[in-house]
Amino acid sequence: MKPIGGFLELEQSNKSEAFHEKAISLSTGRSCLRLILETINPIKIYIPYYICEVVIDTIISQNIKFEYYGLNKNLEPEKLNLKKNEYLFYINYFGIKNNVICRLISRHKKNLIIDNSQGFYEKSYSHLWSFNSARKFFGVPDGAYLYSPIEIKTQFPRNKKVIYNHLIQRLNGKQKQAFQNFKKNENLLNSKLQNMSIISESMLVNIDYEMISKKRKENFNYLNSVLKSSNFFKLPNRINSTPLCYPYLPQRSIDRSKLHNLNLFIPTYWERNRFTVENKFQFEKHLIQNLLPLPIDQRYSKSDMDIIIESLKSV
Repeated sequence: MKPIGGFLELEQSNKSEAFHEKAISLSTGRSCLRLILETINPIKIYIPYYICEVVIDTIISQNIKFEYYGLNKNLEPEKLNLKKNEYLFYINYFGIKNNVICRLISRHKKNLIIDNSQGFYEKSYSHLWSFNSARKFFGVPDGAYLYSPIEIKTQFPRNKKVIYNHLIQRLNGKQKQAFQNFKKNENLLNSKLQNMSIISESMLVNIDYEMISKKRKENFNYLNSVLKSSNFFKLPNRINSTPLCYPYLPQRSIDRSKLHNLNLFIPTYWERNRFTVENKFQFEKHLIQNLLPLPIDQRYSKSDMDIIIESLKSV
């Protein structure tokens, strides 16, 4: 018998549908990828060198062979001839590479896995595997959605090992404490086959997705109107999708610590600690070292974008 009475817990919504109601909800993008790999069991998977190492860890854990491929300045893969049961893994970089994905679908048909961790608003592609991550777009401790072209087993235990007090601490202005607990929660996340935590599920049905998408697009377009002439990263002529960030590639390398001193915290996509390939992938290495993914999320207004612009000018 469940306990009755006592203090009240965190409120849950009466809403029954999430933004990705037709997808399989899991704990992390890594768990989505693991379920895909266990289901299709590819003989080999081609991955970009410009990639997060946790993806590589997940592939290795499944004892699957992989090979790096290069990207051009449009972040489009070099042409590959895939054999039977070989797959191409492509990342929707910064959530703005739908045009590239369309070309890859026409070229590779079903032998394609789309990582939409940076493109939360993208839904299913016909006959393809794809997944996304909620944590990169919203303040939740876990959460990912998997789109499968076939019916697969989805009854897994819920993820109960999540830390969420960093979300409350940051809301209360306790940035340093929040960051420490954020890192603790990140270390708890893995590729176990688990359904999304009840905490994230409850939060995600209460989000105003339309407003957030609108705000991100507005901030992206405003930064681009000012920074486009000095941005050496090639952006699509038109962006209809909801971006994760504004990818800014300055002519000269900018010391992130100087930006940190101005309270502007810019991450690196993605630092590589191993699997370094000598004398290859120079463009990707240049992006890792120099590209600045500028924040454009729903917390910020045009005046905040002006602060980012002035901070860049000052360093």
